[in-house]
Amino acid sequence: MESTLKLDHVDPKQEIILENKSLDFSFCDMTDITDLKKKEPRAGKRKPIQDSDNEEEENNKTAQLNKQLLAQENAKVEDGKRADDGANEGEGEKLKTKKVANQYAPAVFSVMKQSHIPLINNDRNGPRMGNMDLTQIGATAKQGEEAKKEGAKKKTIKRLCRTLLLNNNEIRSLEGIFPTLEIVMNYPERLKWLDLSFNYLTKIHSDILNFPELKTLYLHGNYIYQLKEVKKLANLSQVISLTLHGNPIEQIPGYRLYIIGIMFSKYTTLKKLDSVIITNKEDEQAYVWNEKLHGKVKKFPEFADDKYKKPPQKEEDAKTGDKKNEDFKSNMMQNTQD
Repeated sequence: MESTLKLDHVDPKQEIILENKSLDFSFCDMTDITDLKKKEPRAGKRKPIQDSDNEEEENNKTAQLNKQLLAQENAKVEDGKRADDGANEGEGEKLKTKKVANQYAPAVFSVMKQSHIPLINNDRNGPRMGNMDLTQIGATAKQGEEAKKEGAKKKTIKRLCRTLLLNNNEIRSLEGIFPTLEIVMNYPERLKWLDLSFNYLTKIHSDILNFPELKTLYLHGNYIYQLKEVKKLANLSQVISLTLHGNPIEQIPGYRLYIIGIMFSKYTTLKKLDSVIITNKEDEQAYVWNEKLHGKVKKFPEFADDKYKKPPQKEEDAKTGDKKNEDFKSNMMQNTQD
């Protein structure tokens, strides 16, 4: 069920905002965040999928050429008509205004009757109301009605999504996530729930900071192996629930205290880490960590390059690696024979 929302920066006369529960792109076999541009969600409504840049450019060129040809044809027709219709221009205008007057006459007379405004019939140019004749009144009424219709046409309906599910894909980087989501959804900066669990992320890109209203962020089941990556999340001022379990950093001794200390270094909104409520004792330890130790920690503990679990290779990388191994083996065999 969609509900209407009011946003501070949105004019309700121009836009109607409907809250859309969630956009679900989980299990969509995405390897790159930009794959979202061409994907249909499993649930929820996204913006219409755009044509590729080349197709769009080609369509624009074709449309522009057709417009120019049409303008030329219209110009020729107008030049031909001008000579024939010049003499009848005055008559045509009179007929047009008379038609407008007849169209709006019932409405005008009804308003006059309700407002007790006398109709002056003794004018040689026809009935009048004050300083305006019926034609002028009708034209004014028509302009008002057309303006009203135009305003109604301009009002657009937009859906605001607060929850985005990108879990269980093969996304390796969050770089470019915000401009991509601008193509997929309205007002991505208003996102509150983002699920990136069970992907192939090794780093937390700073693009995540473009979602200042995030309250729930799931990053569990990835391949993040450096605690310094979590420091970027400390700049999110509204995060209440964060998950990072199932990443290599979970194996670092004191992992939980490190994460709570990092997240509490600027804001103290975090209430749950890895779906477990942060206790008062942990809160106090994080305070001590920040007050007494944080300034002295120049380098966080890290894994050696061969000591942490890495994401599976891309198919093209695997093929390249297999080819290199085959070349190496053939060279070794050739050298042995020589």
